[in-house]
Amino acid sequence: MAKANRRPLPDKLKKFIALLRSLILKTGALEVIHLFTMLSVRYLPNRSSVYWQELILPIVLIAPLILLTYHLYFKLFKNPLTAHVATFSMLYVFFHFGYHFTSSSELAIGLSPVKLSSDFRIALGVLVLKFIVSGVIALAFNFFFTRLKLNKTVPAMKLLAFVIVFIAFNQAYKIADYNLRISDQTSFEYVLPDYKQDKSKIVSKPDIYYFVFDRYASNSWLRSEYGYDNSDLTSFLETQGFTVRDDALSNYPFTISSVSSTLAMEYHDEAMGDFKNKTTTFPLRSILNNPPVAQLLEQDGYQYTTVASWWGSTADKINADHNLTSKAKLNLLGLKTSLTEFQELFADASALSYLYEPILKNTQIDERQRPIDQIEDLINISKSDIGTPKFVFSHLLVPHSPYLFDENGDKPEYDRDGNDEGVDEKVKYVAQLKYVNKLIKEVISAIRQNNPGAIIVLQADEGPYPAEIRGKNFNHLEPIESLSDHGLRSKYVIQAAYYFPNKDSASKINSSVDAFRVTLNDYLGYDMPSLPSCQYSGRNLINARLGVYQSPDCPIFSK
Repeated sequence: MAKANRRPLPDKLKKFIALLRSLILKTGALEVIHLFTMLSVRYLPNRSSVYWQELILPIVLIAPLILLTYHLYFKLFKNPLTAHVATFSMLYVFFHFGYHFTSSSELAIGLSPVKLSSDFRIALGVLVLKFIVSGVIALAFNFFFTRLKLNKTVPAMKLLAFVIVFIAFNQAYKIADYNLRISDQTSFEYVLPDYKQDKSKIVSKPDIYYFVFDRYASNSWLRSEYGYDNSDLTSFLETQGFTVRDDALSNYPFTISSVSSTLAMEYHDEAMGDFKNKTTTFPLRSILNNPPVAQLLEQDGYQYTTVASWWGSTADKINADHNLTSKAKLNLLGLKTSLTEFQELFADASALSYLYEPILKNTQIDERQRPIDQIEDLINISKSDIGTPKFVFSHLLVPHSPYLFDENGDKPEYDRDGNDEGVDEKVKYVAQLKYVNKLIKEVISAIRQNNPGAIIVLQADEGPYPAEIRGKNFNHLEPIESLSDHGLRSKYVIQAAYYFPNKDSASKINSSVDAFRVTLNDYLGYDMPSLPSCQYSGRNLINARLGVYQSPDCPIFSK
């Protein structure tokens, strides 16, 4: 039977396929595709809290290094397969450069004919060393590949290209499929309710400060579980006019749900609708990106300033008038942007923080210095007069682990992580908390001196992690009810202290979610109903487990 005549491909399509094949097989495009795969492996486990667009910048910055590397190897070896093998080796060097810098810098300094006097020069020395080693590996591979005559039986380049492209396509499909399914959550925008306000009741517009010292436990919990009497800080705060609550509880057990609820002045089912079916943190992040309380304050002429830590949810994509967060920043061809947490962690571990120093600033920031810089920034803000009232939010990742400070602010000798290595973790926690108390006194003293009429909300997000939670991976939306009653309570006991010009205002706050309702009602003429104190383990009410009263008015999340 005669074969059917096949219709030839159009010339333009033939040229496109030839160009595509040439790009994949004869340039570093194959390695760039694999770079995407490597980044996607980091992205996918964190996809419920990292935007897919955060993959783009690392690829754009690393790709030129890869393309240049392949070009140099091809010029040297005149063989695409050898050049690709060497470039793939260098790709892993670029990706994990922090490890190679640490392990090979001394060798690079010893072999270099010129003095390597800076990290940038040492990094170049390490790269040259790895470039040579990768080239030798590629030549050895090519030698054995040819010696065994595999080049005549295995279409190596085509097979390599197929595998790399297939894996990348599979990863791209996973990313696209997931983001299409949760598109309603990534595009979520909080709708500000129509709160009633009587501006004739506004006597003055005090500056407002909201401080979150992460995992700072309540006084009663510090006494009973840590054997620590926090009366020194309590006495200081009370002398400054604060109302201190010894046994305060957060509304949620994790930072993102707790702080976003406080800034939304709502429980999440009310704020977001059908919260029980939200499977990602993007709706919560949208609240943190543009806090409802900041939106209301801006309508009354306030300027919003944030001084956050490195943690992405309170530091990235924040819609503030002034963002003083210490983040890695890119300045390229007039483009100025801050790296997200995902990008910053990649930059710190890769070649970016070493080779892009002229355009990439603030990488490898000393984590011990961050909270100290935050306090300094907050003190400077208290001294500034910008001509409008200020709303200042600062999230500080202390006394949260790692344990970077002893009680004097020095670097401790024991293991810094949340474990019992060196000393019991409770000893580490109390030592860091004592130093944090000094920072709190410093910033509160400055605000009370420079801005005595300012409102100050000193309210932690969550309590310290109990030992039984180690090794468990709860996400911010999953219930943590598998913990014992004691372990569960540990996640809710928080520091809570309030300074208001009228001391009676503090007594009206039922729990964290109420703090800014009271503030706006008493000082800016709003009429928001007070909310009951409700505690949720992600989505489920657990007041009974915590041994506290559960109001019938606590919202029950939709089924």
